[in-house]
This record gives sequence, C-alpha cells and structure tokens, in this order.
Amino acid sequence: PRRRLRNVAFVLQSNRLTDIPAHSQVGVLDLLFGVSQRFEGLAINVCHVSLTNTDAVDPKWVERFDAFISVDRWGATDALIEQARELDRPCVIALPKQLDWTDLDGVPLIGYDRHAATQLAMNHLIDSGYRRIACIGVKQGLEPPTKTEAFHAIMQKHRLDVPACWSIHAGAEIGSAYHAIRHLLNNKQPLPQAIFADTDYKALETIAALQAAGLNVPEDIAICGYDNIADGATSTPAL
Repeated sequence: PRRRLRNVAFVLQSNRLTDIPAHSQVGVLDLLFGVSQRFEGLAINVCHVSLTNTDAVDPKWVERFDAFISVDRWGATDALIEQARELDRPCVIALPKQLDWTDLDGVPLIGYDRHAATQLAMNHLIDSGYRRIACIGVKQGLEPPTKTEAFHAIMQKHRLDVPACWSIHAGAEIGSAYHAIRHLLNNKQPLPQAIFADTDYKALETIAALQAAGLNVPEDIAICGYDNIADGATSTPAL
C-alpha cells in the first residue's frame, strides 16, 4: 500500500521564495497557498525546499518526504524524480514552462496553456474595437514559446499590423516595463490604442509610465494585463 502522506516537499529552484522574479511569484504563491489550504486539518506538513540547478539529490533527504510538488522543471528536478521513483514517492510538476514533455512517464504536469490565455486577453481587446495594439513582454524566440509570440500569432491571424516599435521588450526586473514605455514615448513613436502586457506587474508599470507622461488610461491608451493579481484590483484605474 502507498505511504500515508505526512510530509510533502514544495520544491523551488531558488534559495528563498523572494528570489523568484516578480512575474513568477504570483502563480507560485497562489499554488503554495492552495496546497497548504487543502492539506490543512489533514495532519500533512508542507515544507518549502530550495534546490539549485546543480544540486545533487541525496536519497536520505528524499526519504524524509512522502511526496513532492516541484515548481517547473530543471536539472535537479529530474534527479529528484528518479530518486522518488526508486522509493515509490509520488511527484507532481506544477506550473511547467511547457505541457508537452514526453520523457516524464507517469509524472503529472499541472499548468495552463499560455497561448490560450493570451488569446482570451487579445479577443477581449479586439472585440472591444481595438485594432492598433502593442505588446510589452519578454523577447520572442525563447523556449518554450512566449506570450509575446502568442500575441503576434493572434494579431497575424486577425491581419492586424504590429510595427516593430510596438513589440516592446521588458524583462522581469522591477522598473523594466516603466522605462521601456518611457523610451517609446520619448522617441515620439506612433502610439497604439491598446497595450497587452504579459504580466500584471508590467501592466501596472505601463499605466504608471503613461500617466507620468500625461496620458489617461484607458481613454488614451487601454491596458490589458495577465495574471489577475490583487494589486490590479486596487490600482488606478483597476486592471
């Protein structure tokens, strides 16, 4: 019979939870809260564990836990899965960057379709009458395909042009989106009717940059974010 769950490892590729980039914290914190809430009252301990990409996984450490929830997948995750299988410990990979890994036989992947989610956001903008739409997010050409690439595919499907200056690069660093939008405005580039941001944090920084330039949101430029974070409900205007 399978072991009773008493200690579950919540595994992150980070030294501390606060080391996770802001755009990733949202889903991770929600996941950790949901897991802890589900196990509350069942005498199951959820332990936050950090592993670097090169950490060796000690079988004695694996023996301490009855199951593992790994946030995404990296080098140490594969070693962990192998050790857990030998000890008949179940593993789940949550919030993976891609959902089509074929080499994880028997390991459940729990995540969401970034392209489908981006399409919902874009459909909302297009159905609202916007045609000149910009995107602020990570660069294209990364693996797996990004929300930025989903944005361009959807715009192409609707035969809507995206000038190069409207494909705005902004990383996960705080202030990256703000400065990218300010650069767009300072260069006197043609302005879009709406901007899709690949995270709510970037959407909030975009709003701040536009407002600092004297533009009104959404009257002058509409903003659509992605994540549904709590701060988005209390911003001015709300996302």
